Amino acid sequence: MLSVTDMMFSVIILSITVAVISSETRITKRDGETVTLQMNTSMIPIKDYLWTFGRDNPTTAITIVTKGEVTRVNGTGFEDRLSTHVATGSITISNLTINDSGVFLAQVFTATGILRQRFELTVLENSYIHLNVLEGTNVTLDPELTQLQKEHYVKWTWGPDYVGQLIAQWKNFSFSIEERFEGVVQLNPDTGSLTIIRVTQDLSGFYCVQVLLGQELYIVLKYSLTVYGPVSTPKVSTAKHSLNDKNCYLSCSEKNGLSVNLTWYEGEKIINQTCSKDISSNLTLLLVIKNQDEGIFSCVAANPVSKEAVTVNSTLWCPPHGADPNWMQWILVGGIVGGIVVVLGLISVINLCLCMPGNTEGAGDCLNLRDMVEGRPSEPNEASQGNNGSEDALLSNG
Repeated sequence: MLSVTDMMFSVIILSITVAVISSETRITKRDGETVTLQMNTSMIPIKDYLWTFGRDNPTTAITIVTKGEVTRVNGTGFEDRLSTHVATGSITISNLTINDSGVFLAQVFTATGILRQRFELTVLENSYIHLNVLEGTNVTLDPELTQLQKEHYVKWTWGPDYVGQLIAQWKNFSFSIEERFEGVVQLNPDTGSLTIIRVTQDLSGFYCVQVLLGQELYIVLKYSLTVYGPVSTPKVSTAKHSLNDKNCYLSCSEKNGLSVNLTWYEGEKIINQTCSKDISSNLTLLLVIKNQDEGIFSCVAANPVSKEAVTVNSTLWCPPHGADPNWMQWILVGGIVGGIVVVLGLISVINLCLCMPGNTEGAGDCLNLRDMVEGRPSEPNEASQGNNGSEDALLSNG
């Protein structure tokens, strides 16, 4: 049997003297999962091949097969986690770590040349996959399997780190859902994905899935699900201020909720913003509009999954606040003065009608009205007295 050094020397010589066929595959996995690097040798019988690994340059031998016999290479960090499939030339690495990220190179030696296959493996930290969803919608958690096989086992749990309450499981082409989650979730029998139906806020939390391929932990995923209610349309009103203040004030209010922000915009520019963790009280945000800032403004209420806005035109909402700051006082005084003028004008018209020449019947009323306006006491009407005396004389003569 060739030693590792002899095998590496043979690889170098063969690489120089014979034709090489190469291909490359990129694979992404997560910490704790299992990966199988599958060689494409279905049409070629293989007996001799070599696998090497390296961060950037795959120079470290990790497994050697000569005439169908495996030579175990120690000191690589893959010893107990690596399995060699002699017949296919593929290798499987279980319980991946982020340190397993790098380049794997398979070299198959044939009578006509060397078949090379290069695999670039990226192992991600198995942190939570964060999902924000709107209350009342459906959400699907996908374990990233295209088709379940008989060797697969799928287990979904609710709670952190795979030790929570069992939700559903799939094994040998049959599945079951725990009684508590019946009517709440659906399990796809083809892909193992879990769908939460019309999700509610009390279903926020951690969801974990473990997929085994035979005895190997093939896929492990953790989801952090946050369910938000829809925001309502904010309400805008004018705010009280001093008569001496030239500015205009608009107040925007919104019912508070989880991660709700209230923002005043002018176009796409943020003017001010507020939020509060105390969801028992409403959010209120003041907008100060100066004379030179008149224009179109919008108040936007938003959380990570929904948004509502109301637009205001300051020229319609605000008084002419760029004018004299005592404009309200002047309007009030002007109204009072105008009222007095109207009353006096009406009195003058009545007086004119009563005192027109030839209107002897209203002469007394004319004098009395003039006296009232001028503030004088009324005097006896001589014309009236004369008439009464004449009437008495006629009665006496009669």
